[in-house]
Amino acid sequence: MNKLLSASRAAFVLACAGSLALGQGKQEDFSYKRVELMTHDEQIAFLKLALDRGMPADMADRVGLIVLNREEEALPVLIERIQRLMAVSTPSDRALTLMAGMVAYPGNERAMQAIIQLCSLDSNRFSFLAARTLDFAAGKHNRFDLAYYAIDHHCAAVTKEVQKWVSANVEELSGGRELAEALRHRYARLPDDVELEADPVFAEVGERVRRRIIEKVRGSLQ
Repeated sequence: MNKLLSASRAAFVLACAGSLALGQGKQEDFSYKRVELMTHDEQIAFLKLALDRGMPADMADRVGLIVLNREEEALPVLIERIQRLMAVSTPSDRALTLMAGMVAYPGNERAMQAIIQLCSLDSNRFSFLAARTLDFAAGKHNRFDLAYYAIDHHCAAVTKEVQKWVSANVEELSGGRELAEALRHRYARLPDDVELEADPVFAEVGERVRRRIIEKVRGSLQ
């Protein structure tokens, strides 16, 4: 009888182990699935799975694609997970850095708003991502429009990073129509020197550079 019970228990354990292995196998198959082959629900599930695993390297690229393609749903998931990690006494720096970096990927107003939200948790840790968001906006959105959007939300840490980014990049970026368009959007015309002197985007730009920018902008508007 005891031998029969032992054999039955062993069989039960083996059966459970086999079921668990099958379940894990399905999960692994899913985790290696290409993003373009996933359904909408699978993409969000994959994002959550990657976050649960601490954003492993073999999943990070696909998470980035999902954030770009499903930003409206993906960004709140990332923010919620970052908030949860921040509540832990010793969160993983690697996981936090990867997740926060993904927030900047879309390079648009929704991403900038999410960065501002992160700065309310820890501006020292996350404010640099405002500049990263402006970088990611290249070729997709007007970066100066996005800079104004960020500053208008009155987050001191984000404003500082945006002004530093403008100061470092404005000459390189002012040769085309991007700056002229942003100024038109902001002022409905070309602003005069007094207005530019008080302009929050150009607050950290030197007078000589400012005058050179105005000349370029005037030329682009003609």
